[in-house]
Amino acid sequence: MAGQCEYRPGCRLVFCRYIIRNGKTIYPVKAKYFRFWVKVK
Repeated sequence: MAGQCEYRPGCRLVFCRYIIRNGKTIYPVKAKYFRFWVKVK
């Protein structure tokens, strides 16, 4: 996949097994973890 190992200055890559939104737990369908970039404070 293109851009899979890219680096983003001022951000950090975070991995989560699940996400809770509106009181419901969401799990990834085809992977073990969600991953997303978060700005570092």
